[in-house]
Amino acid sequence: MRFDFGSFLIGLVSGLLIALGIYRLRGTWQRLRQSAQEGATGVRSFLSAPPEVRYAKRAAELFNAYHLGGAILPLSEIYLEPQFLAPIEAPKPRDEESTAAAHIVPIIHDFPAAYAPYNVETISALDLQRGERHLALLARSGMGKSTTLAVLGLVALGEIALQVVDTTRDEYFERILANSPASEHERLRRQYQENQRRALEKLNARFKRTDERATEVVDFRSLLPILVHLRDIDVRPETYGVQPPAPPAEGTDSATGKRSTQSGSKVTLKPLDPAEPIVRALQRRFGGAAASQLPKLVYRRLAAGTCLVLLDGYDELPEAEKPAKLAWLHQFMALYSANFVIIAADVNGYDPLLNLGFQACYLRAWREADFAQLAERWAAAWTKTGKRVATPDAKQIARAKAGTRGRTILDVTLKIWSDYANDLKVPGRLGWYDFFVRRHLPNEALRPIVQRAAAEILNGQGAPLPRDRFKALLSETFTGADGKPTLNIEAELSKLLKSGLLV
Repeated sequence: MRFDFGSFLIGLVSGLLIALGIYRLRGTWQRLRQSAQEGATGVRSFLSAPPEVRYAKRAAELFNAYHLGGAILPLSEIYLEPQFLAPIEAPKPRDEESTAAAHIVPIIHDFPAAYAPYNVETISALDLQRGERHLALLARSGMGKSTTLAVLGLVALGEIALQVVDTTRDEYFERILANSPASEHERLRRQYQENQRRALEKLNARFKRTDERATEVVDFRSLLPILVHLRDIDVRPETYGVQPPAPPAEGTDSATGKRSTQSGSKVTLKPLDPAEPIVRALQRRFGGAAASQLPKLVYRRLAAGTCLVLLDGYDELPEAEKPAKLAWLHQFMALYSANFVIIAADVNGYDPLLNLGFQACYLRAWREADFAQLAERWAAAWTKTGKRVATPDAKQIARAKAGTRGRTILDVTLKIWSDYANDLKVPGRLGWYDFFVRRHLPNEALRPIVQRAAAEILNGQGAPLPRDRFKALLSETFTGADGKPTLNIEAELSKLLKSGLLV
């Protein structure tokens, strides 16, 4: 057999190059191996952990993503501690008229921008622990109700530590002292402390408990946080294995010749535990191994009265769905009233919640200083949104802070995000929302579908569109002259439903 030196040389060089490549990638292979080992160890530790630990880990992931920018930044990195309006006292007699600023600022909940710039009396999230256990968190759309619920959930998990307010120090108060004569400092300090004391007294009086635990202060960290959206609460009987009764059958009586109606088969409705819809909603959101052991844990903690139940989206429900959800909520509160329950709603139309025993608690509108702090926190965490993302410069941060007075948290968050991303195609508020849609839309060709769906939802008083309707919209838009679809309808529908635009 003749020796082919050329082939031998090619093989030798190829082998050397492969060996050199493997040698140079040895660090990468080692890191991949270590990562795989750590991942396997993490899975084993997660599966062997107690149910409450597994629940807390998965809940923290969901709560951190439960905000507008949840796809790029965890909430614990950018949150601001929520503040709530202190209950307002009845007007005093004129001979005892107070000069406190909070007594002359009009608190109009339909127009929160009217009082937002002023130093009105507020209470903190920690103060809620000493009050009524059943609260209706009220605010206009876009003011951060959902995010507030997620923050409270992270507090209960120990992921966020709320600051204890020192009533002797406050940035606003320190500025007042700096601009006042030294002889007035002591009087101003006493007045400030008196205002803080009165706010806490009004809180205790407003949220005065009547149950046997009236003197108990609840620690959120001792409670199991449960966050569900009311749209995920399915109260249809057929969901739980109960079929509705058959419609009455019409026939003709052989004796009289007249039409007769025979009632359908009777169905005995089994009593439904009002906690079951919550458990099912949680299982759908948690998924995987965490969902398998979730029911036993949640039922046990609810029965013991050691849960922080956070219900979102009452104001987002269509009017046709509210009676059924209120009936379920009435049953849940009757059976599990020992738990701490907070439900988010609008400042209008919450009377049914008061009839169920909830106390109104208004979320305070943000000031320009709050929005500036939000811009700073986004800037500090911005490098975590991507591998090659630079920290926003001073000019970008200043632009993000400008023009925030009278805006909602939703508006300003989109403004900050689009400014830091340098991806604003249209100036102003329209551009902020256009940026959000472009970022989440999987295909720009689907924009007409989203626009038509939004119009139909608004015309339907907020009622969500079923999957079949979205599929029909896609088919109508992307069907060619030959009657065949011009793209994969099912694939595009799946992308659209997972985009985050259809909440």
